[in-house]
Amino acid sequence: MKTKMKTLTKLSVIFLLSLTFACNYSDQKEFYISPYGNDNNKGTFEKPFLTLEKARDAIRLIKQEKGLPEGGVTVFLRGGRYFLSQTFILGPDDSGSENAPVRYCAFPGETPVLSGGFIINGWNLLTENLPEIDPVAKGKIWYASVEKNKLFHFLYIDGKMATRSRSINHDNWEEWSHDFTFGKPEKKGQLILLKNKNILKHLPSNGDMEMTAIVKQYGVMGNGVITDIDTTKGTVYWNSSQLNLTPARDWEPKEAYRFENALYLIDEPGEWALNSKLGQVYYYPSDSIGNAGIIAPVLCEIVRFQGDEEAEKWVHHIEFRGITFIYTDRLPENQWPHNWLKRQWENPDAMIFMQGVHDCILEGNRILHSGTYGIALDHYAQNMSITGNEIGFTGSGGIQIYGYGPGTKDVNHHNIIRRNYIHDQGLANYWHSPNIQIFGSGYNTISYNFLARSAYCSISIVGSHFKNMNNYQPENSWNGQVDKWNAHNILWEDFPAEVIDSLKRGEKVFTKENFRKYIYSHNNVVEYNICVEPMQKLYEGGVLYAWCPGKNNEYRGNLIYGKKEMPGSSVIAMDDYSEYALIEDNVVWINGKILDVVGQRDYTLGTTIRNNYNVCLKPEYTSIRKRPSEWWTDRKDIQPFTDLFRKICFVVKEEGGWTGHPSLMDIINEKPRILKTTVKQYKPTIGEDK
Repeated sequence: MKTKMKTLTKLSVIFLLSLTFACNYSDQKEFYISPYGNDNNKGTFEKPFLTLEKARDAIRLIKQEKGLPEGGVTVFLRGGRYFLSQTFILGPDDSGSENAPVRYCAFPGETPVLSGGFIINGWNLLTENLPEIDPVAKGKIWYASVEKNKLFHFLYIDGKMATRSRSINHDNWEEWSHDFTFGKPEKKGQLILLKNKNILKHLPSNGDMEMTAIVKQYGVMGNGVITDIDTTKGTVYWNSSQLNLTPARDWEPKEAYRFENALYLIDEPGEWALNSKLGQVYYYPSDSIGNAGIIAPVLCEIVRFQGDEEAEKWVHHIEFRGITFIYTDRLPENQWPHNWLKRQWENPDAMIFMQGVHDCILEGNRILHSGTYGIALDHYAQNMSITGNEIGFTGSGGIQIYGYGPGTKDVNHHNIIRRNYIHDQGLANYWHSPNIQIFGSGYNTISYNFLARSAYCSISIVGSHFKNMNNYQPENSWNGQVDKWNAHNILWEDFPAEVIDSLKRGEKVFTKENFRKYIYSHNNVVEYNICVEPMQKLYEGGVLYAWCPGKNNEYRGNLIYGKKEMPGSSVIAMDDYSEYALIEDNVVWINGKILDVVGQRDYTLGTTIRNNYNVCLKPEYTSIRKRPSEWWTDRKDIQPFTDLFRKICFVVKEEGGWTGHPSLMDIINEKPRILKTTVKQYKPTIGEDK
């Protein structure tokens, strides 16, 4: 009995303490956090918290006590760097309301930086004469100790991404090695046989090294984890739940590959490698390593909004404004979760990942050096506003809006992507990654964005082909190696049993007439975007691209500029079954050969094309299919281009400009890209509240 009373007393004390804290917070409409704060404080201006989690939990207590106050609650982040050791997660219980939103904002005049990386110190010159060091690098490599068995894929030197060591020191994939064949996937992996056995000498077999392979010229590529190297047989095993290697078609370039991340592959200044089993990272500096700030990412996501779709509980009315997010990693492909929506050979994770959300705002933030996408609106996402952000130097794409694949779930729609500066995508060898990707999502407005240096398209709107929908195969049909429909994500369980039975019998259930009612990439508006220097890695597709979407997508008043020719692409490409689109008033300036300004398949119906203009269109450079008379003009000046550019810039300036201040003239004049991450901060003396 005494034991029971003691337990009750302890529980009462805990309850009273939590109630006391709730009461202490109940009158607060503002909280403050600082890199110099303390979570034992009350989160006031004078005594800020240290962590986002503490501010989030304080707001939860207010909601439990008496609800959020009218006008909502604001968490101000003071200037400085916050090195996060875990992803900041917001769930349905952290939501605000229309009249009482929850805001996470930069304190006026200061720059809070949320970093998913960690600083690597203690560098020493590697003097040991190891056989796995290339002769040109001996005596020039530095090393440092890191946590053992902690794998990371990026290294940043003074804010600039260093080059991971590789067997071929360039990105012209058509000149990579072709000397390999591959077998069928097994549980152990996919066997690969290399003709050049010598390349395997001194390469690690511990799962640190990856084989970047491209098997089709329009971007079918992956970063398979390499294990079980046999130098005698010349074999390795490729491990990936993203992609199995399959032969390219006859008309395509031959499959190509290179290896990445091995000490033996360091043969140029600026390269690095990691041996996670030893817990050592190696770097070959261009000069002395000096006092360079060297950072590696530890997190794959910095912020996650996570709703509960099964219970229909969503994250909503939360805002992030004016914050810099920097440095995240990516999962190796043999660790990708089974339930990831893996569309088109990209990495679908994101630095800010939002799933099961509505009516949230991201505005005026900088999202830099993500190992994957910058922002993801995944599955259920409605009425989201992504406005005025900079998203740059990403491993995959910029913003992805992914609903579901073909089925009956139409839950991702009516989102706004406006006035963002999105640039430099595909830096983690995910080249089939546009600045903005839409799949299974409709009624979105994509407007007044400045999109620069994409690896692939600037904006891609895609669905699935009815032929794929007729080719039923259960998931994980390759012994767990790869989700069979990673590129199409068809929700077989959404269809009646009789449909599945018919598909199993080989019947063609889905046709070009009926498949669109299961495709939700429709009624999107793409207007007044500036697309500069697209398709830096791949040359097939188009700057504005569509493939098997729904109907009634509109492309209006977009400005497209490229310094180099696009001989294998239409500038605006309406690929398979991209029907009933409106394409008007777009202005194109491509210096050199293009396939055509607007290209469409012969079986694409109902598209309206008018008043599109190419300021550099020359008969000897281009062959135009289905060209309406409005496309052609004998004018030699670029007045339509400059007029539209000024029109777009005027609207953007009125709304506050582009975060990151992109310059079209700097890109045209090939000025070097400089990433400025100046941190405006303060350093007060902060103690604990007594």
